[in-house]
Amino acid sequence: MKQELQDELYAKYPNIFAQKDLPITQSCMGWGIDVGDGWYKIIDELCQKIQDHTLEVKRTYKKFNPQASQVKEKFGILRFYIDGADEYIYSLIDEATTKSAKTCDVCGADGHCASYRRWWVTLCKEHSAEYIAKTGHTIDEVYYDEELPEEFDDPEATQ
Repeated sequence: MKQELQDELYAKYPNIFAQKDLPITQSCMGWGIDVGDGWYKIIDELCQKIQDHTLEVKRTYKKFNPQASQVKEKFGILRFYIDGADEYIYSLIDEATTKSAKTCDVCGADGHCASYRRWWVTLCKEHSAEYIAKTGHTIDEVYYDEELPEEFDDPEATQ
């Protein structure tokens, strides 16, 4: 993610990203938010929900303080690891993860999570075509067993 987008999230949600300045020997947040810009909105919405929930819980439990310990892409989907969370926050993370599998991590458009020669990425038609043209890798399989339109695997179909 571009530094300016990452900094926006850090400024908007300082309690969630309190570990961002810790050395990587103490928290993986030291690596930053390691996803494409296309998932900015998903992470922003997730953090807003976490922040709202945290404020509500803190009314009765002052020590409740969930903090992101790592945010990255793995196998083409969002991984949002958090310390000190409850089941509700984990359900929010599950929703965001599911959304990421259908959102291009480059631009944020509707996409599909697919394996290109065993390298999992979530891309829209346009960025899938660019990826195929650049690497020569075609789609092997699709996440969630969903149907993938033929043009996703044919770079000439988007030209």
